[in-house]
Amino acid sequence: MSENRKINRQNFPEQIADQLAEIIIYRKMKPGDKFPPELTLAAEYGVSRSVVREALRILAAQGIIEVINGKGALVREIDNHQLRSFFKRSLKSGTASVRELMEVRIPLEVTAAGLAARRRSMDQIAEMIKITREMPQLIDDMQAYTDYDFQFHILIAEAAGNTTLLHLISSIRESIKDLIRLGLEIQNSGKEKERIQKFHETIVSAIAEGDREASEREMTAHLTEALNALEQ
Repeated sequence: MSENRKINRQNFPEQIADQLAEIIIYRKMKPGDKFPPELTLAAEYGVSRSVVREALRILAAQGIIEVINGKGALVREIDNHQLRSFFKRSLKSGTASVRELMEVRIPLEVTAAGLAARRRSMDQIAEMIKITREMPQLIDDMQAYTDYDFQFHILIAEAAGNTTLLHLISSIRESIKDLIRLGLEIQNSGKEKERIQKFHETIVSAIAEGDREASEREMTAHLTEALNALEQ
């Protein structure tokens, strides 16, 4: 398939942006690789330099490239920036409720826990254990505890060995980080704090033992209680 298709003279920038995005795939460009100069692209596609410049702006806004003065347009690392923006806007605009995001989050993190039980490395287990042991010392500092809780769940997602799953989980968790802290503050009795800590310990234990069913079961129970706390 040819990289260049005939350009319809309507919506030039959008169409050029689409074709430039496809070039990344066809040419197997990697993060940090540089696009040809604007003049070269303009000649290649038979459009003006201003159209190419606008197309590059579109790709930059989508997080696909980064335009740096003196260096030109560079391919960006794939990250979850657009997903985070989507989830945050959905919450703020009322398009999605907390329950809806949690209903998406729970099966993702349950899947991650199950995969982590099969794919985790010993270094990853050691880091999970380290964080789990340090968390009780921070239980009265909700900001610090929330940060550790975030890192704990991201470690599990990383251990799952699935980049797409990691981006989905981290983008949702970052979008509702303040609400997660609120849920932890609601569960503020000594008994509830001990229960949260126990969940973390049993999840890590199940993952370390390679027990997929137990990992998924404990994560399901943990996040279901978290959702219930937010809805109180």
